[in-house]
Amino acid sequence: MNYVTLVLSSLQTYYLPALARARTTAQRNVHISNVLTLATLAAAVLIATVASLKPHLLTWFYSTEFRPGVEYLRWTLVGDYLKVTSWILSIPLLAAAELKVFLAADLAAYSVFLGAATGLTHWLTAASSAGVAFVLMYAAHLLICAVYLLRRRQFVPTRTAALAWTAGLAVVVAVSVLTWNQT
Repeated sequence: MNYVTLVLSSLQTYYLPALARARTTAQRNVHISNVLTLATLAAAVLIATVASLKPHLLTWFYSTEFRPGVEYLRWTLVGDYLKVTSWILSIPLLAAAELKVFLAADLAAYSVFLGAATGLTHWLTAASSAGVAFVLMYAAHLLICAVYLLRRRQFVPTRTAALAWTAGLAVVVAVSVLTWNQT
């Protein structure tokens, strides 16, 4: 997630203050949609690159002994994409001082992770269980934030943002599937 954090950290200095200054729903929606478009396209490129080079990156950054870590990355890279999106949709909660909802979304997401990781160990390896649980955790977080923003803040992404997000997810999933058995 460190590679994605670079994108998110730089956006944070613009994004949170811009949302806090937004006076209308339309202004807020434009800011969210713009960041969603930019960040998901950048994240998709970064995550697809990491997915395609994962065994080499583990060796380069660590050593050959870390190559079995590829099993963890199979799922977590998809989860990273969902994490980027859920982060983008959770920041408006902070800007609107909706801290209870922000905390509830985080707690619910971690509960999903714990339940899924524990429950899936009956059918999957520990690494795969943790990876799938990571994806489910951020899918839950994304869903909670998206539903809240839609219902309480009338957020509807622009068509460009929705297409960019969908295309980014398709790229990440496709590259993950194509590189699934890399070792």
